[in-house]
Amino acid sequence: PYNTETGVRWSVPAVFPRENAKIVILFDELAQATADVQKAIFQLLTDRKIGDYTMPDDVIMLAGGNRLEDRSGAAQMLDATRSRLRHFEMRVDVDEWLDHGFRVGYHPMLLAYIKSNPSELLVRDEKERYGSRSPRTWGDGINKLLFLNDKAPLTPHMFQAEVATNIVTGK
Repeated sequence: PYNTETGVRWSVPAVFPRENAKIVILFDELAQATADVQKAIFQLLTDRKIGDYTMPDDVIMLAGGNRLEDRSGAAQMLDATRSRLRHFEMRVDVDEWLDHGFRVGYHPMLLAYIKSNPSELLVRDEKERYGSRSPRTWGDGINKLLFLNDKAPLTPHMFQAEVATNIVTGK
């Protein structure tokens, strides 16, 4: 949003379609958005309009995000927005994750570790020193680190520190 002499106006992102296009727009991490942004998305979801902009009919809008109990920075969503969405909780399936990891080329050491330690794929523990672990943490962070280590090996201590950092930051 931005202020004008007559009030607040919403800037429409340049990536929003201006004509009918069969696309999906994902409002990811909606629960981390400010109340003003949630209100704007609420208008799009309910009226398919925001300010002077109208979302084309062929566009499908989805929202994604974490739950409060995931401790991922999500906040309580505005009730008006939350009540107009269908909520689905994803379940973690180790075999499906391993199949996906094999198809997309995850590091063999990572796949072997999770296969041997399936309970490590998703760990939500308030007392966990380096934060929670999730399929995304392993796939996006640890996997990249393993391939990096193949190119420029780290000492075991350095590798452990990097793994801990990647678990905490998800990078």
